[in-house]
Amino acid sequence: MSTKVNNATLQNNSDNKNESSTPIGGPLNKLIGKQAAQFEEFGKRLQESHKEYESELKNFDDENYRKKIDTQANLINSLRARIEELENDTLEKDQHIKKLRQEIVDFPLSNNSKDSFLKDYEDMMEHSNWNNLSLNSSNNNNATLNSRVQEIDTLYGRSVKLRQYKFLKSSYSINELIEYTKTDNFNSLNKKSKRYINFHVKNMLLQEFQKPIVILSQDLDEYIKRDILPRLPDGHGDYMMCEDDSDWFDTLKLFI
Repeated sequence: MSTKVNNATLQNNSDNKNESSTPIGGPLNKLIGKQAAQFEEFGKRLQESHKEYESELKNFDDENYRKKIDTQANLINSLRARIEELENDTLEKDQHIKKLRQEIVDFPLSNNSKDSFLKDYEDMMEHSNWNNLSLNSSNNNNATLNSRVQEIDTLYGRSVKLRQYKFLKSSYSINELIEYTKTDNFNSLNKKSKRYINFHVKNMLLQEFQKPIVILSQDLDEYIKRDILPRLPDGHGDYMMCEDDSDWFDTLKLFI
């Protein structure tokens, strides 16, 4: 009886031993496999996300750089346009200055120079009805002179040019012009008109020193006042007395 029981027990223990030595299958392996697949998929998604991020970052930088380049290009174009505008403005001003220099001939630095005449200018008055006025009478000349000068002064104002007074040296004598410079009518003119008239007067007086025999038409004070002759030093009665003062007399020789 006991032998049978023991045999049955041994048989059961043997069966249990065989069952415990059998490998565990199914659920655990499936779980591990599933998790491995999930990790692999997650890794792929992470790589793709990283690539997309790099691509977006690159596009973002390229766009910013492109905007900066466009902005700088626009700025450079604006600066070029401004430079061109300034260059054109400078060129125009230079041309205007050259034109003014040609129109206004300054008095020569060397008073003894024979080249003391103005360049030829177009006489805008030659087609004027003033040419029909009689210049024979001294009184008529004075009235006509004032009329012409006043009309020029009123018409041109500060824009008057030297050529507008070219008619003075051919239509009026030096005495008439000097007398006119002493009148209230002359004093009422603008500064440029008075300057140009005095310029012609001084030029006409200087021409007297260009002749082989110098004959002065005015008192010495008139030449001194207009800086044609130097003023006599104190203690000298005439210019010949200045010969001892060699420096001063040499200066005088430049004028006579």
